[in-house]
Amino acid sequence: MRIFQDRYGFMWFATLDGLNRYDGYRFTVFRHDPRDSASLTESYVQTFFEDSKGRLWIGTISGGLDLFDRVTETFVHVKDKDGKTEALSNGPISAITEDRQGRIWVQANQQIQLVTVDDKKAGDRRFSIRTVSVPFPSGSHNLFGTKSRSIYQVNAREGIVYKLTDETIPTWSVFFRQGSSAAKKKKQLPTKPVLQLLEDSSKRKLYILHENGVSLLDEKTGSIDKQFQNDFFTNTFSPLQPSLDRNGLIWFLRMDSLFFFNTNTGKVESAVASDASLQVASTHCYSTYVDQSGLLWVGTNGFGILKRNARAEAFHHTGYTSFYTINEAPNGEILFGVSVSSGMMYDRKTKTLASLPSLVRSEQESAYYSRYLAPPIATDAAGTWRAEDVSLYFMPHKGQQVKKYDVPLPNSKDYPDFIQTGLDDSNGHIWLGTTQGLARFGKNDKSWAVYRNDPGNRESLSSNRIFCLIFDPVQPRKYLWIGTDGGGLNRMDLATGKCIVYRTKDGLPNDVIYGILPDDEGNLWMSTNKGLSCFNPVKQTFRNFDYKDGLQSNEFNRRSYYRTKDGCLFFGGVKGFNYFFPAEIGKNQAVPKVVITGFEIRNKPVPIATQASPLQSAIYLTKNITLPYEQNFVSFEFAAMDFVNPEKNNYRYKLEGLDKDWIDGGTNNSATYTNLDPGTYTFLVKGSNNDGAWNDTPTSLQLTILPPWYMTWWFRTAIVFSVLLSVWLGYRYRLAQSLKLHAMRDRIAGDLHDEVGSNLSNIYIFSNVAQEKAIAKNETTAPLLQKITDYTQISMEAMHDIVWMINTRNDRFENIMVRMRTLAAEISESLECRLHLAFDEKLTTVKLNMEDRKNLYLIYKEALTNMAKHADCATLWVEMKLVRHAVTLTIRDDGKGFDPTSTSKGNGLFNMKNRAALLKGTLTLTSAEGEGTRLQLRFKV
Repeated sequence: MRIFQDRYGFMWFATLDGLNRYDGYRFTVFRHDPRDSASLTESYVQTFFEDSKGRLWIGTISGGLDLFDRVTETFVHVKDKDGKTEALSNGPISAITEDRQGRIWVQANQQIQLVTVDDKKAGDRRFSIRTVSVPFPSGSHNLFGTKSRSIYQVNAREGIVYKLTDETIPTWSVFFRQGSSAAKKKKQLPTKPVLQLLEDSSKRKLYILHENGVSLLDEKTGSIDKQFQNDFFTNTFSPLQPSLDRNGLIWFLRMDSLFFFNTNTGKVESAVASDASLQVASTHCYSTYVDQSGLLWVGTNGFGILKRNARAEAFHHTGYTSFYTINEAPNGEILFGVSVSSGMMYDRKTKTLASLPSLVRSEQESAYYSRYLAPPIATDAAGTWRAEDVSLYFMPHKGQQVKKYDVPLPNSKDYPDFIQTGLDDSNGHIWLGTTQGLARFGKNDKSWAVYRNDPGNRESLSSNRIFCLIFDPVQPRKYLWIGTDGGGLNRMDLATGKCIVYRTKDGLPNDVIYGILPDDEGNLWMSTNKGLSCFNPVKQTFRNFDYKDGLQSNEFNRRSYYRTKDGCLFFGGVKGFNYFFPAEIGKNQAVPKVVITGFEIRNKPVPIATQASPLQSAIYLTKNITLPYEQNFVSFEFAAMDFVNPEKNNYRYKLEGLDKDWIDGGTNNSATYTNLDPGTYTFLVKGSNNDGAWNDTPTSLQLTILPPWYMTWWFRTAIVFSVLLSVWLGYRYRLAQSLKLHAMRDRIAGDLHDEVGSNLSNIYIFSNVAQEKAIAKNETTAPLLQKITDYTQISMEAMHDIVWMINTRNDRFENIMVRMRTLAAEISESLECRLHLAFDEKLTTVKLNMEDRKNLYLIYKEALTNMAKHADCATLWVEMKLVRHAVTLTIRDDGKGFDPTSTSKGNGLFNMKNRAALLKGTLTLTSAEGEGTRLQLRFKV
């Protein structure tokens, strides 16, 4: 199994059953499919290489060379299409590298071949293949390339390393020769075969691994900077993929087991998995690889992939049984309580764990404790303070009677021990953590103070079940830290008794805290039911660790914690114990790349490069996605490419155009958005590693949701245009109809005036002549002719009124007022009465339609006519004004008046009220005998 990390951060694994890609959450497997010509040549992958353009080359066991197309995630088989160049050699491909011209060098079956790619034409990638000669016999050389694209050949038999100095011809020159005269002057190692080259790209150095040691060479000059002689490198050494980590350790395999060579000390050590379940796998290793964050990967034969986290070794997992108490003996040995009567002892120098015999207890001490496994709460010149069951005991040194002080708290049977922990302060107090709260005892005045949870007080203890106590390492007289069973971490102000509570929502891994220990930096280390947690009280931040970081398990035990005199912290759990120096628990500073790894529509993965797919390239290479409106339910998956503990990588994301702020996704590596409105959005995601080192440069992808046809710009434009056209056509139609109506009214008025009016005038004239002649002759036809004359005159007047009303020139209110003045003047003159006219000038701006004009004028005419017939008045008043968009017409006289209640209603008043209703107005009539008559019309305009 070969291992490799590409420029995007993905881990790749070459196996006998395909090529595997890993993003920290999911493996994607590429295999040979006989039905798919774009699949791998074969599933047995021997090696791979990423060139300077990010292209991935894959070599198989049978000599097949494939080029992985990242865009479509398919494979192109390297072969001569035109038959003009050589074919690849048969046999396993053992090495692939690249020169400075971008050409690919392939070692297959002990032959070196040069592959040139011509992909200038889109969709037409061509390869040129030719064999390159080597300066020594085949079967004894190994091809090696550096990140700077220098190429070397290793002649293992003769101990010579050649360097490619002229890529055009090509030409090889001796870069290093084992046992040369120049080398002897530098006290070079005795002549032994060269097994492998290893690059230190950060320093531009090369390590040469011999059977009898290691040489460090300057890559530019070839001079030897450092040498280590060590006969451990024998022919049992496996030259397959040794690795150099950032600490200067060379990881290599010998007889399938893992070892490391320390380039600082020259020593070789065996690397055995601390986890017993992995020890068998660690003796069947095949390859090694150090990734970009410094994590060591080990490929095995049949046992999968192993990861070595340097932090896990710093936690020193020891033992596999459950430990309940921890204490330090005077000689520095660590004592563990396994049961009430037995324990174990750990020697830190020899790193051995041994059982202790049954311990003999002192007669004055509790039956539950021993002087070794359960230290007292406090010891002073007068005696010792211990806690047992529900009481505090003072045991004098001089044999006086033991004194007992009962804790003033209700006893609880939920736990086997009521008093869980005790602490002595510098003010003469003993603090006891119990299952029913916190108690403080004054050693001098023998007084008690208790602190308990108050559900109504958020500043009280969060839980009455207390497991551990510790004074603040920086301000011990001010704060007391309290670990509870299910209530999280409490910080109590000793002066006020008020507590600040920290729980899982604040960063704790679990709300059950078994033990608390300080380090030299003022941090608090806590054992919980979900691993260890390091809390920084100043920054208010938590760093959490679990079994994947090297802990004995995630579950620890109460009372099983201890800090030694030299600052080493011990925590015991259900599967042994961990000890460590906090300063050695390094923080993962590697800032991870963040890659979008998946895209789904309606919870279904989107295929790549199919005809109907919106993804025409792999999602991590895609910058823009366009979707129709009905596909507005999308999901994104993403990964921070740090593999120390991927489950603890954290993410923040937002969809610009929808989300106003960043969304804290925690460890969830997916985001889903539903019912997105049409528009353009930008999805942004940031990520951090397991220790909170954030990549603040977000990875982005633009998402466009197309609108449905009825929401497109062209449809909306068409709708607006149609509405405007309809309004314009409606206006033109109404204008045409209005003009037609005006023309018709004018025509009717003209016809009535010219034809009917003329005829009536003639009748009137002729009837007058006939009447005069009849009177002159004293004929009886004179009365009849008089009636004809009267009716003709009435008809002429009515016809004149109709013509005036339908004539469009009279639509202006000004013409209405002129006609009303004329009529009033004629009537008042015929009655020989005074006339007072008052018309508001603002009325000239009012315009009435034909119907309203007719109704107004006929009401006015009917009123004046009735007053002329019946009022017998001396003065007539007519007033018309415009107030608040309403016209008010008032007509009154000083005539004889009448009683409206006793007078029969005629057609005149009835008609006037009907016309007032048509005007949507009101008509009022007031009169009294001898007081004249007043009529008022009011209507809106």
